[in-house]
Amino acid sequence: MRPVLQAFASGLLAATLLLGVVYYTGNADAKVEKETNEPATEEMIAKLKDDDYVIHTEKEWKQLQTQEEKEQSNSTPDSYIRTYEITVSQGMSSRDISKKLEKASIIEDALTFNDYLIENGFSKKIQTGNFLVDDRMDRSELAETLTSE
Repeated sequence: MRPVLQAFASGLLAATLLLGVVYYTGNADAKVEKETNEPATEEMIAKLKDDDYVIHTEKEWKQLQTQEEKEQSNSTPDSYIRTYEITVSQGMSSRDISKKLEKASIIEDALTFNDYLIENGFSKKIQTGNFLVDDRMDRSELAETLTSE
C-alpha cells in the first residue's frame, strides 16, 4: 500500500508543478482580456438626459451649492433670540452674575463684562430679583437692566 500512496503523491506533486509552470510562464498574448462594454461619456450623458436626469460638471455643481447656501442664509433670520431670566440673590457678586450670563450665552466673556460693571460703577448698584435679558442686549443695556429697581 505504501508504494501506491507514494506514486499517487508523486503524481499530484508533478501535476501541481506543471500547472504552476504553465500558469506563471504562460504567453501574455494567450491571456484572455476582458472586453469593456462601457459607453462613451457622451453616450452616458445622452442616456441620462433621456431618463430625465440633470447633468452638471463639478464646477457647475459647486456654483449651484454656493448659490443655494447664499439664498438660505439670506432667507433665514440671522439667528434666534436667546432670552434668559437671571435671578440675582442677596450676596451675589458682579462676577457671579457675569458667569451666569456667559453660561447662558447672553454675553461672550464674563471677565470683560465684569470689568465693564466695575469700571462704570454698576457693580455696586446691582439689584436683587429676577431680570429678563437677551443676547441682543449690549453691555450698557444689560447693566441698566440689572441695576434698575
